[in-house]
Amino acid sequence: ARRAALRPAGRAQRRWLSDKKPGAVQEAAEGAPPPTTITFQQGAKAATTGTVWIGIAAVVGVCGFYIARELMPTSMSPNTVFNNAFALLRDHPEVQSRLGENIKGYGGDYNRKKEGRRNFVEHDTYKDIDGKKRIRVKFNMEGSRGKATIYAEVAEDTPTGEFSYIIIEQHHGGRNEAVALLDNRPHYTRGELQEKVVNRLNDNKAALYGLTNCPWTQRQLLELGEFSERLTVVMCDKEENKARCEKANLKGYPSWELQGDIVPSFQRLEDLQNICLHLN
Repeated sequence: ARRAALRPAGRAQRRWLSDKKPGAVQEAAEGAPPPTTITFQQGAKAATTGTVWIGIAAVVGVCGFYIARELMPTSMSPNTVFNNAFALLRDHPEVQSRLGENIKGYGGDYNRKKEGRRNFVEHDTYKDIDGKKRIRVKFNMEGSRGKATIYAEVAEDTPTGEFSYIIIEQHHGGRNEAVALLDNRPHYTRGELQEKVVNRLNDNKAALYGLTNCPWTQRQLLELGEFSERLTVVMCDKEENKARCEKANLKGYPSWELQGDIVPSFQRLEDLQNICLHLN
């Protein structure tokens, strides 16, 4: 006898057997293509290929950025500062009297292998006490009479060809002799410098830890004059500050907390100014 129940026309289904899993049964509508089976190895290969292409694209992007920066340098790029400084100094009377004729400039000088004008120039970028970005470079110049090291600095938004300073340094008689060929660095009164240092410390959420009766703590406050009143000062002998001071794990007083680091001991105003140059 035939089975009593038959499936209606148009809904007939057929079974596809999986080659990978014997006995497994999948049902699909009649006329539809069989489902695509992707093995683990195929999936892994596809994922690996995609990752490789993403990595290649990232490398190409980074290389393109540095190539573009080298070929189209900004006014604050090391090569631009080097080129402008060299153009200014090449015909400078003081430089010619020291170095002679056929003067050339280059970046590093390692084991007598000179790096060309388009190669690496030692440099450092930082923010000055007013928070303005600056770049300083170091390179070499050499002529028929000798060689010298040049230090030059420019600030952002400075017109092309203008410098904060240019210093030439030569080695004579066992010592280095440095002469400022140009010096436009700002000069501040002590009060002006105190205010600028305190402002930079506050911008970076600095804190001074000390003790009320500690003479070095009081001297540290005096070092910053009337502007020390604007600082965050934590006196660790006060009950409300003991938990914070214990957490800071101080080694002595006074101590400065700067961007998560503890700088121990008394700091002169000039030392604090230099510290501020390396803050964000």
